[in-house]
Amino acid sequence: MLKILDQRGNKLPPPHKERTIVLADKGQNMELNLELGQRVKELREALNLSRKDLAELLDISDYFLVEIELGRRGVSNVTLCKLADA
Repeated sequence: MLKILDQRGNKLPPPHKERTIVLADKGQNMELNLELGQRVKELREALNLSRKDLAELLDISDYFLVEIELGRRGVSNVTLCKLADA
């Protein structure tokens, strides 16, 4: 399960449309990317969306979505907001 922490290490509530997520501490980027990728894949599958469908909703390439799901790439704030709205 993805845990999102503020700069002080306090757990933030689960993300949804009305909340802003603040990610800090660059040293944890790799771990965050892996956890975010797993969560994106879980939610995509729970919503019964193909990678192609979700990529279109996010206005990103299928390849980039695969990279996110595998934790190889991080996401920009813009893409993170699109994920929250999807």
